Amino acid sequence: MTDEQQMNRDEIREGADHVVEKGYVTELEEPKMVDADWSAHFCDQVGQELHLRSLTIDPVVKLFQYRSGADSIIYDPERYADEDAVKDMLQQLLGYQK
Repeated sequence: MTDEQQMNRDEIREGADHVVEKGYVTELEEPKMVDADWSAHFCDQVGQELHLRSLTIDPVVKLFQYRSGADSIIYDPERYADEDAVKDMLQQLLGYQK
């Protein structure tokens, strides 16, 4: 992981907070999530933070393809079980037109 891809404890804690509060985190909350590899590593780190908090949330990262490009979301699959609904939610959050 390059220096640009490094993440700090505050980013990890904030990501975990978003997953607990809203059930997801996107590039709107964490701009470095535009990088799919960074997002995958971030998801692992957020999951570890949640487990340190004794929470049973196992977040997943999903990359969706849109006409304007690919975007990632890290979310709680227990709260958002329907992947198509997650894709639509991310599309709406990022302001993409169908």
